[in-house]
Amino acid sequence: SSDVCSSDLKTVQLLSNPQMIEDIRFSEKGLPGPDRWQRKEPFSFLMDPARLEANEKEYLKGLENEDMKPEEKEALAKSTANSFSGMAFWPRLILDEAGEIVVMSRGPLGEHQKSHWQTLLALMTPTPVPVKAGSTLKITERADLQSDILSAAKYELDGMIVA
Repeated sequence: SSDVCSSDLKTVQLLSNPQMIEDIRFSEKGLPGPDRWQRKEPFSFLMDPARLEANEKEYLKGLENEDMKPEEKEALAKSTANSFSGMAFWPRLILDEAGEIVVMSRGPLGEHQKSHWQTLLALMTPTPVPVKAGSTLKITERADLQSDILSAAKYELDGMIVA
C-alpha cells in the first residue's frame, strides 16, 4: 500500500525510540560537498520492552478478521512484533529560524498520524530477524554525496543486534 502511515493501517511499528539521523540546514553555508562521509560512532537503538508489547497488541488487533485459530494469531503477532526488518525514515521539516513552524510526518515519538509524507522503510535483511527486549541494534551509516545535483546521494547502512 502507498498509504503505510495512515492512522488505520499500522503495519510498520518502531522497536525503539526514534533518533535524528540527518540534520540538513539549507540556509547555512558550508553544506557538505561531494565526498564519502561516515558517521564516527554507530547509532544505538535499544529494543524497548514497552514498544514491543504495544506492537504485539497492535498486530493482534490487525489480525482480528483473519481466518486463523486464536493461538496462531497470537504466535504471528508475537513473532512479528519481536522482529527487525529495516530502518524507518521520515522527514521533519523546520520552516523558520525560531522552530515554531514545523511539519511532522509522524509524532515526536514516531507515532503514526495522517500525512502525505511517506515513511521510508529501508529493508536491511531478506527475512525478519528476531529481537528481544533489551537488545540493542547498532547501525553504521555512510553516504556518498555527489557533486552533480541530478545524481542522488548513495547511503549504506550496516547493522548488528547485540544481546
